Amino acid sequence: MEENKNNEILEEGTVTAEEAVEEVEETVEEAVEELEEAAEATEATEEIEEYAEEVEDSTEAEKYIDTNLLLDEVAELRVENEALRKSNKVLKGVLKSIVAVVIAVALVFGGMTAYKTFYNPYNHMGYYNISGMTLEEVAEMNGMSVEEVKSMLHLPEDVKGDTYYDVIDFLVPVSYMTEMYGMSVEELKATLSLGDEITGESTWGEALDTMPLEVYVGGEEAVAEFVAEYNLGDDVTGDTLWGEIRKTVNKIDYERYLAESATDVTEA
Repeated sequence: MEENKNNEILEEGTVTAEEAVEEVEETVEEAVEELEEAAEATEATEEIEEYAEEVEDSTEAEKYIDTNLLLDEVAELRVENEALRKSNKVLKGVLKSIVAVVIAVALVFGGMTAYKTFYNPYNHMGYYNISGMTLEEVAEMNGMSVEEVKSMLHLPEDVKGDTYYDVIDFLVPVSYMTEMYGMSVEELKATLSLGDEITGESTWGEALDTMPLEVYVGGEEAVAEFVAEYNLGDDVTGDTLWGEIRKTVNKIDYERYLAESATDVTEA
């Protein structure tokens, strides 16, 4: 477009020389400004400025030609810059995708690690880990592996090393307890008034939960004292199953333990 305009000025001579010069100077200034903007984007400032100075120093007639050359340079630079901009845009998109994937993977594996410890179901059964130790730590203290301890106590297969040690007693099977007491499963159930649903494969914790409170605390008189000590209310009787109040009682015991421990530390 600029080339046609300049040719019309040269061929038709419809404008004065002064008007032509002013128009050319304006065109050159605009071209130089565009060239400088392109130079900043492509880091070619020095080379383009030298070229622009040559255009400024040329004769008025030469400026018509040089202006078009200058505009051609600007057009080429614009094409290069547009290609570079698109390339950078694609690269940024790829990098964002990679970062998103890395973050997602980190969250997944980090979440899995947290889930493994925090959501160990055996650590959330209403028992409190007073010892502060895990099955793995106790096994190492005794020169054994976790698997060896599990085998010795007949623990469930899915018990992990990070299971609280104080929970282990309640995870052994009833069959293991009958061996210790030299009784059959049915004899043990009858002696302790355990629920009919209890079998040799039930855990000891499951069996205790079916035991009446009167049997658990050792008599009718003991029930009244127990209910009063833990402020369990009139609804709790000797027939109340241990599993119905176990979590409440264990929580109270744990809070008392923490309070006593704090007192001991303060006194020391």
